[in-house]
Amino acid sequence: MTAKFEASKYGLDRKQLMENIKNALEACRFKIKSIDENTGTVRAITRLSLWSWTEKMEIEVGVRGSVTVKSECSLPSQFTDWGKYERNVDTFFKMLGCAQ
Repeated sequence: MTAKFEASKYGLDRKQLMENIKNALEACRFKIKSIDENTGTVRAITRLSLWSWTEKMEIEVGVRGSVTVKSECSLPSQFTDWGKYERNVDTFFKMLGCAQ
């Protein structure tokens, strides 16, 4: 299955968006693996579940308030995502919206 991409635009500067992203990931119970404040890149993973072995999430924050998220399986051998990639992205953006 292919990765899920989605983008949205917020009326915030990168520093505030990065803080909101950290809070949203925590609310989603995703684990932050790395944060690069200079490039606006955050990498996180989801928890192990019956539906998957965990997914990688890559989040990029643009200088003008855009947020792009990519969710994909951590293991290349997983054949189907059972809708998990889309749920990860939807849940993340929902929590990010609540952080505004």
